[in-house]
Amino acid sequence: MNSKITLSLFKEALYCLDSELSGVQNLPVIIRAVGGFALLYHEIRLSGYTVDIDSVTEDFPQEVMKCIEKIANKFDFPTDWLNNYNVLDNDVEAIEMMIDPDWIQIYPDLQNIEIYVADLNTLLRSKLLASDSVQESGRLQDFPDLVTIFRKLGCFTLDSIILHCNSLDLDLKVMYPFVLQQLKNLFISRKNKPLLPL
Repeated sequence: MNSKITLSLFKEALYCLDSELSGVQNLPVIIRAVGGFALLYHEIRLSGYTVDIDSVTEDFPQEVMKCIEKIANKFDFPTDWLNNYNVLDNDVEAIEMMIDPDWIQIYPDLQNIEIYVADLNTLLRSKLLASDSVQESGRLQDFPDLVTIFRKLGCFTLDSIILHCNSLDLDLKVMYPFVLQQLKNLFISRKNKPLLPL
């Protein structure tokens, strides 16, 4: 099974899926990508960190799932390389309330698929939630992802990070105290030197 899927390989698979979907009912297939694929797209992560595309959408119809599985076999992907396994039992409305998403359409020349990725501020909100619950989840990659997102947004000091979060109505001290302490520790370890631009 392919364990190092690059953005270009995902893109190739999506275009193959688009062709495979020709003649299928209930089109277009809507994909709203969060998670690893969105991080790949925004160059927050490189290949090797994700083997699927997580979509904040309702369940795909069975005939669409068959096409997804066919592409999985062709590319040596996991069967569920395109899925909607999200938090809160995939309650799309609740997820959207949690992360208040803004979506960017990509690959607009696809005929049977509309694919959107979460923008950087949506990923920021998502990673704040994930980083604040690391003690329960044990997911150690979320905080480094969060720091990279801040760098992508041009936030290189603790003050600029706090200011940017405040502009999104995200009071770190009140809403994400554990993350705020992690950030403080990061800058203390760096002797308050700014983060480097990407």
